[in-house]
Amino acid sequence: MNKLRKHYGGKNRKGPGRHHSAKGSGKIIRVALQQLEAANLIMKQEKDGKITTPEGTSLIERTAYGILRK
Repeated sequence: MNKLRKHYGGKNRKGPGRHHSAKGSGKIIRVALQQLEAANLIMKQEKDGKITTPEGTSLIERTAYGILRK
């Protein structure tokens, strides 16, 4: 989840000086991951963290194929 917070973060600019990065909202990412897990699209693994299930992979591939066809 920390990697997703870093990826979806933005600029943190307070006053003059250089920009620093800020992390994104953790609750939004956490709730989204919980919903994906409830829909059986991702699952937890001991060492790898959260990975896509075969159903999730199929959904991603079908969606990408539909976008590619248009």
